[in-house]
Amino acid sequence: MARSSLKIEKQINHLEKKHAALKEQVSNLDSRTFLTSEEQTERAELKKRKLHTKDELQRARRDSEPPPA
Repeated sequence: MARSSLKIEKQINHLEKKHAALKEQVSNLDSRTFLTSEEQTERAELKKRKLHTKDELQRARRDSEPPPA
């Protein structure tokens, strides 16, 4: 595996773990019956970070694909 390809795979792995952790945090907040205003703000920020991470992950996956022949 080429050096840059290995770097991209590590980046993808890191982003997948980050996305999963954010998803779990959002899920934990969503499971509560009531959220304080601070928790609602935290949930909104977590969802933004999760979406941003998903976008980064998709970009990294696209960049890891071989160019069309």
